[in-house]
Amino acid sequence: MARNLAFPVDPSWCYEDRAGDCDRNGRLYPWHSAVEACPDGWHLPGDEEWAELERYLGMADTVLFDERFRGTNQGARLREGGDAGFEAPISGYRRPDGSYARRGARSAYWLSTEADSAAAWHRDIRSGDGRIYRSAVP
Repeated sequence: MARNLAFPVDPSWCYEDRAGDCDRNGRLYPWHSAVEACPDGWHLPGDEEWAELERYLGMADTVLFDERFRGTNQGARLREGGDAGFEAPISGYRRPDGSYARRGARSAYWLSTEADSAAAWHRDIRSGDGRIYRSAVP
């Protein structure tokens, strides 16, 4: 897949409800929609799969499953203009209360792996930090 996922499932949104934004930045999903939004033949990566990408980019095995900021420059390599070919736009996210936040500051990527019965793992790629942020989000 060479572009951001913009598969319309309910619920999902374009940033600030601007339909044209989905063309560039993809759609924003709550976790339960994100796991269903992939087209046939594709899937939302799990925590182990994302860690494999981070390992490939040079993140130390000892920090792969730590929470919070980890690594050195792996996030910078995944951002637009980085050398990994991932080209992640820093497109912000939608909060559970319906507000939009962090455009230009960070992008959040859901993973298919549940952290517990109330949360799933995700990764943040941020504009002001080369590391990658790992946390469980409800």
